[in-house]
Amino acid sequence: MSTALFLCLAWGILTLWVRDRWAVASYQIGILLLAAVCVFRAWRAGRVPRWHPLLWPLGAVPCWGLCQLAFGWSVDRWNTSESVLIWTGHFATAFVAAQLTGEARRFRVLFAVFGTVLALESILQCWTAGGRVFWLFDSGYTERVFGPFLYHNKFAQFVELVLPVVLFQALKDRQQALLWFAAAALLFGGILASASRSGLLMALLELGLFMAAAYVSGAVRGRTAVWSGISLALLAVAGGVLAGWTGMLERLTGLDPRLDLRLPIWKSTLTMIAERPATGFGLGSFPNVYPAYADMDIGLFVNTAHQDWLQWAAEGGVPMLLAMLGFAGMAAPRLLRSLWGAGALVVLLHGMLDYPMSQNPAFASLVVAVIMLAATSDE
Repeated sequence: MSTALFLCLAWGILTLWVRDRWAVASYQIGILLLAAVCVFRAWRAGRVPRWHPLLWPLGAVPCWGLCQLAFGWSVDRWNTSESVLIWTGHFATAFVAAQLTGEARRFRVLFAVFGTVLALESILQCWTAGGRVFWLFDSGYTERVFGPFLYHNKFAQFVELVLPVVLFQALKDRQQALLWFAAAALLFGGILASASRSGLLMALLELGLFMAAAYVSGAVRGRTAVWSGISLALLAVAGGVLAGWTGMLERLTGLDPRLDLRLPIWKSTLTMIAERPATGFGLGSFPNVYPAYADMDIGLFVNTAHQDWLQWAAEGGVPMLLAMLGFAGMAAPRLLRSLWGAGALVVLLHGMLDYPMSQNPAFASLVVAVIMLAATSDE
């Protein structure tokens, strides 16, 4: 089942670039079928499916969307219905992951290998493919397309998710530690190649979190802690040599907060939240509602709030915000104890600067799977 879950999510990631509905639908159908299989297997064994406290707040989100539809609180019923389906897929992913007690290791290794290989392919593709996905498919862009990720920040967020998994493998598999640290250097190089400023900030934060959590948990002590710290420092240097610092330095030195378009978007989103704090405007309704509350024209179509937490509050009101805060709050200590789940926590934190959990349902489901497996794993 862990292999089947991984394959469904991997398929969803590899088809992120596809704009047609079949790509999202195929991964969602696979996840829902796996959830049905889990229920059937539990019934055959004469027991109820396993339940985990983290399922409560996550399951509350699609239920809240249904309430918005039933009571007429949604101003965009079509997109709210679509979002209910998306969040049902996230819940089904978490439900399946909760049944996989003892199988987290297999998923973790598969994900570490998959993430490393995809990062390598993505970097090479960005340098040589002229915007074509996997060197074959027209993406509609001519540069900075990383594998199936059409937006460089999305690729950086994927790397954030997989980097602690690879570092954990380096600590657990001492015989292959150098190989895993080389993979980590490649992943860090991917962050630099993406030239994502928030991605670099979050990657540095998660490296610090990982080492602190590893030391507190006793996973590294004494000379091992020193060796691991030196390895991480060399990782950053090797990543810089691999990908080059030029693009990242240009974006860092050219940073002017006054020109950041996210600030006026956030301000207008806060106005939306104040308008309907109790019910929200309906899951998935942000793009259609935002223009009425925008206090300036930035000359672009604003399809997200560029901040997951604000968008959740605008679309689902305070109830949805509380549900996601509860989910993140319950998951955080478990993710830090697991070490390899720290990347999922960082992705949720990244949602305070960007929108890693929006637009790409398969990636959001992958984050949910890592959270549940890391939270329920004994290793």
